[in-house]
Amino acid sequence: PMISLTAGATLVNLHALGSLASVGGDLTVVDNTGLPRCEAEWLRDSIGLQNVVGLVAINGNDPRGVCQ
Repeated sequence: PMISLTAGATLVNLHALGSLASVGGDLTVVDNTGLPRCEAEWLRDSIGLQNVVGLVAINGNDPRGVCQ
């Protein structure tokens, strides 16, 4: 299945998803105004591009946010 986290203004980190080992479709993290971009990148890197079957889309998140 795919993972889609879209337009979640209250989303601030993704560490609860840190145990994901693979994504059977697309990984989409877009338009989350309260989510630092580096959090989305952390999730992508934690899973590993080789473990995402579909496309990866990360954009529209907070570019100035600070990751934990």
